[in-house]
Amino acid sequence: MPTTKEGLQRLLDFFVYGMLRAAESLGNAPVFLRSIEEEGLRKFLLINFPNFKASANAKEACEAYTKSIDVGGLFATTDTIFTGDENTVHAEIGDLCPYRRVCTMRHDERMGTKKIPTFIEGLDDVLGGGFPVGHVVLVSGLPGTMKSTLTYAILHANARQRDAKGLYVSLEQTRPSLEAQMAAMGFDVEAVRSDVHILDVGTIQKEVGKSASKPWMDFLRRTMTTKKDIDGVDLVVIDSLEALEVLAKFEDRRTELFRLFEWLRDLGATTLVLAEAASEASYLGLEVPQPRRDEAFLADGIIELKMHPISDVEIQRRIRVQKMRGSHHKTGFSALVFDEGHFQVVPVISP
Repeated sequence: MPTTKEGLQRLLDFFVYGMLRAAESLGNAPVFLRSIEEEGLRKFLLINFPNFKASANAKEACEAYTKSIDVGGLFATTDTIFTGDENTVHAEIGDLCPYRRVCTMRHDERMGTKKIPTFIEGLDDVLGGGFPVGHVVLVSGLPGTMKSTLTYAILHANARQRDAKGLYVSLEQTRPSLEAQMAAMGFDVEAVRSDVHILDVGTIQKEVGKSASKPWMDFLRRTMTTKKDIDGVDLVVIDSLEALEVLAKFEDRRTELFRLFEWLRDLGATTLVLAEAASEASYLGLEVPQPRRDEAFLADGIIELKMHPISDVEIQRRIRVQKMRGSHHKTGFSALVFDEGHFQVVPVISP
């Protein structure tokens, strides 16, 4: 049993990961997680009910209560701000509170889910209106399924249609290489240069170097946070998860992914994470990768791309929404058609 603070944190991470997997299997992750958290909170308070000076003023009462439970170690409330008067009170929950995600989740359940459209013809209908704001979505597929092109097209269209700010983190190509590729595919790269920023691995490696004092992931987080603070970021693409694992040298994959996805959600942008898939690999003569399920459980959504044989000589690209929390989406495969910088998602005609 770990006794250090670091050991206890790892134990907590694995416990939360287990709850996430259980929640996925039950099909209602937000309600399940909230009930687990609240039941634990109720049991804690029955045994360790805090002593605090009650007040008729709602704001003063909330401040006194939170300071009391902060001393007990249940919450960290030093960055929580209360505003209001004797009748009403509003709490801005700080990042230090371990229950912040649950409180935010409860608040969001009362609100209509905001969506970011993809502007891909037919895809928003399949998604039920677009990607929910703040989601971390896996875009999974084999090489050649156009993961990079599709996600760049979404950034490009959002920049053109609604002046949205996009960040493409390229960990496998340099910026000139990626821009040349997208220009060759029919995209007007210059038209969105001010709104779609490409951060490539060469730039990151040059900044970080081989110094152990500047961890790779820390630099990436600082760079993305700075970009958001200065210019704002609505959409992020990370290309790819496998390259990120190698460059960041994940030692504990589950824990690292959990922390990464939570940090991406807290960033406030909607993130598309490209990942390799094992489906349909055998018929293409490719080595089938070992299946990895951690990211599938931790992500808010999964878009699956595949190459589907429709004859002995013809292959058709297909797409489906495997999951998307908070959305009423279609689950079947559709055909993914591309021509000169323009994608279409259309019903499948051939089997």
